[in-house]
Amino acid sequence: MADFTADFEAGVHGATITTGAGEASATAWFNVDGTPTYSNTQVAHGTLSAEVNAAQWLEWIVDASTPTYGRFYFLFSSNPSAEEIILGARIDADFSIRISDTGKVVVHDSDANGGHSMTSTASVSTGSWVRFEYFVVFSTTVGQVIVRFFNTMDSSTPTEELSSPATWWTGSGTPMPIIKFGCQFGRFPSAIYFDDIVANATNWVGPVPAVAPQVLAMQTRVGRHAR
Repeated sequence: MADFTADFEAGVHGATITTGAGEASATAWFNVDGTPTYSNTQVAHGTLSAEVNAAQWLEWIVDASTPTYGRFYFLFSSNPSAEEIILGARIDADFSIRISDTGKVVVHDSDANGGHSMTSTASVSTGSWVRFEYFVVFSTTVGQVIVRFFNTMDSSTPTEELSSPATWWTGSGTPMPIIKFGCQFGRFPSAIYFDDIVANATNWVGPVPAVAPQVLAMQTRVGRHAR
C-alpha cells in the first residue's frame, strides 16, 4: 500500500474540499460526500484543517489486502447525542471508530460479522486536539484491530489502547479497500475537525515530527553573524 497523507495545506480557508483536492501538498481524495471545507478556525498543525459537518466524508481507496496503519488528529467541542462514527472502513466486515454520547471511544465491526465491539474506559478530551492511531489486519485466518488515542496530541504514551483478539475478523473474506473520515449521522452538535491524516502499510505513524532543535540552533547562529 502506498503512503497516504492529508495535511490540508493545499487548500484555501472556506473553500470546499472536493474529489481530487490536495495534490499540491497531500494525496488527492478519491471521493468526497457533502461539502467539507478547509478551515483555519481549528488547526492542529500548519495553517489549515478539515471542517466536517453532518453527512460529510473524505474518502481514500487503499490496498486493504495488507496490514494498514493510520493516524489522524480529531477535535470536537462536545459529545454527540448518540454514538457517532468518525472513521469508517468498508472492509467486508466493516470496522469503525466511534465516539459515544459519554465521550468514550467505541471500536465496532459489522453486525454481519458478529457485532463485536470494544469501549474505552477513558473519555476523549473535548475542545482540544486528540491524536488517534490504528492498526487493522484481516484475512481468512487473522483479523485484528488496535486503536490508540492520545488526549495529549503529540504524546508518546496513549491515554488508552483498545486491542481485539487476533481472530476478530477471521474468515471475513475479500476486503473493500475504502477508508472514510467524517460524520455519518450528524450527531455532533457542531462541526468536527480533522488534521494530518496518514495511512500506510509499514508501522505505527506517531505524532507529527517536531522542528529539529539543530535547525533552530543554526538560525540563531546565522542571526548572530548577521549582527
